[in-house]
Parts: sequence; C-alpha cells; structure tokens
Amino acid sequence: SGGAAVLAAMWAVGRLGGTDFGLLSMQTASHDGRSSENMSVVRLNQQVFNPFSSVGAMVTSRLGSNGQDNLAYGIDALVRVVGDEYLTLKWARTFDEAIDEGSATDAALFQGRWDRQNDAGVSYSAEHIRVGPDYLPRLGFQNRTDFTYWGGNLQYKSFRDAESPFRSVSFQVNSGHYYRGVDGTAESRNVRPQIQAEFKDNSQFDISLNSSFESVLVPFDIAGATVTAGDYWFHTGEAKWQLSRNSLFRGDFTVTGGSFYDGTRIGAGINPTWNQSKYLELLGGYEVNRLEF
Repeated sequence: SGGAAVLAAMWAVGRLGGTDFGLLSMQTASHDGRSSENMSVVRLNQQVFNPFSSVGAMVTSRLGSNGQDNLAYGIDALVRVVGDEYLTLKWARTFDEAIDEGSATDAALFQGRWDRQNDAGVSYSAEHIRVGPDYLPRLGFQNRTDFTYWGGNLQYKSFRDAESPFRSVSFQVNSGHYYRGVDGTAESRNVRPQIQAEFKDNSQFDISLNSSFESVLVPFDIAGATVTAGDYWFHTGEAKWQLSRNSLFRGDFTVTGGSFYDGTRIGAGINPTWNQSKYLELLGGYEVNRLEF
C-alpha cells in the first residue's frame, strides 16, 4: 500500500574464495504518510563436499517502517548424499517489532526434502514443511502461516526408440497435505496422477486427474455464489497441449472439467506466445470457467 521514492541503492554480486555472495541495500524516502525505510538483503553460498552440494545463509532487514521493523535470517543446505539422492534442509527465523513472538519455532520456518533426481526411470521426493504462526518475512512472500505440510512425488519416465513418435512418456503422482498448526486438522489436500507424453518435435500432451480437499471455516463468494463453511472433496480432469518450444508460434491449450466444492466447473484456457525475433517476444493468456452450484 502506498509508494515511496528510492533515494539510494547499492548492490554487489560475485565470488570470493569459493563463496558466492550477493548484497542489496535500498533507502526509500517518506511518502504519503509512510516513513522512510531501509531494505537490505545479504546472501552467501559455499560449495561443500562435492560440486553438487552447498551450504548457505541469508539475512534480510526492513527498518524504519512506522513501528514495523523486521529482521529475518535463514540457513540452508543442499547435499548430494549418494548417487542421485539429494537432501535439502532450510531454516528461517523472523523478528518483527509489531508481533509479540512466542517461542523460536513460532516465528520460524523449517523445510526438509529428500529426493532422487533422475531423468530416466524412477524418481521421487518426500517433503516436510513447518511454518509457525508468528513467522513474517516482510521482504518475502509467505502465503500460509501456522501450518504443517507433508507431500511427495513419484515418477517413472522412459525414453522411446527412434521408431516411436514420442521422445519420452512419463507417469507421475503428486500429493500434498496441509494441516492447521492450531489443532492439527486438515486444511487442504491434493492428489494428482498425471500422464505426460513428449513428442520428438518438442510438443507435449498431458492428461491428469486432480482430487482436492478444502476445509472452509469462513464462507466466501465466487462467481456470484457463496461457498458455505464445511469440508469439501472435489475432483477434476485436465488435458493440456503444449506446442513445440522451438516454433515461432507456441503456447499451450488447456481444458478442465469436474466437480468444484458442491457444484461443477468446466474451463478452458489458451496461452499463446509469438517469438517475433531475438529481441521481442509477445505473450498473451485467456481463461474462462463456467461454475454451477
């Protein structure tokens, strides 16, 4: 809300002794009732163990914001454990002048992820995220707070021979589950099996099914109707055609249909792209949904 004029900014990026670093600091002027602010970010990243592993740290600050000074720090690690197996760990903590933080975990984010990164054959991932109710990065984006997340992915991908019109065909299942931190009840769930076929001209065709669960505590309006409080399971199917990325004209077309809360939804979308030259690319998008409750 509101705006501010930038008075001064400084930045630096580079590598020093094998450590990648980035620094950005910006000072804004007061404007329209907002105080002047200083916003700064520092990021460090160091390779460890092998060329595929690293550890890093990050600090952000937003100071002078009308009694809402905010400081955040984070540490992270990406480790190639063995072969194609990778472990990712992240921890972040915020301190905000306007919030009376509880424990260290109440104002923190933790993420752990184990995955097998493999182009062909079997690949998979398993992920856990915990975000406390007081976690607030004012120089970042956090759509949900006070939740626990469990999710994962399983995929099998095979590359075809020269006689096949396909370059590759894959089958995968994605699933994610959010639980409220206050009482541990389910807030939303999603299970999505998908078949993906890539043609040798780089075009791609996807078919997927999507089963979603939403626990609605507060009624909300959509398309002139009101979704009342309650627990909802709804299911949709989707087909997507993506044109070759090597073409001058490309983009994707999508059609969806199925249940939606206690009603139905039918939708279609188009996202064309025109690569006019190496200097200019034009993109557009249009989507329409018909909802019935």
